[in-house]
Amino acid sequence: KDSALFIDPRPIRTYHEAHIIGAINLHKDDPRLATLSHDKTLIVYCEILCPLADQTAALLHDKGFTKVYVLTGGLTAWSNQAYPVVQGFEQ
Repeated sequence: KDSALFIDPRPIRTYHEAHIIGAINLHKDDPRLATLSHDKTLIVYCEILCPLADQTAALLHDKGFTKVYVLTGGLTAWSNQAYPVVQGFEQ
C-alpha cells in the first residue's frame, strides 16, 4: 500500500521545533520537487492560519500533482489529536 508523504513548507527553524514523523521540509524552489512521484498522495500542512500549506498545495497542483491535500488545522490539529510529532532534522 502506498503511504502518503507529509510536506511541511514552514521555515526550517520551525520545522526543527516540531513536525509530523516522516514529513519533509519542502519549499517552492526546492529541487526535490522534481523527484516526487506524481502517483504519491501528498499532504501539506503548516499551522492554523498559515497560508504556506495552501500556497504549496496550489504549486503542486500546478506542477501536475493530482493527489494533493491540505491538513485542516495543520500541525496544531494533529498534535491536539495526540498524533506523534518529532523535533530535529530527519530528512
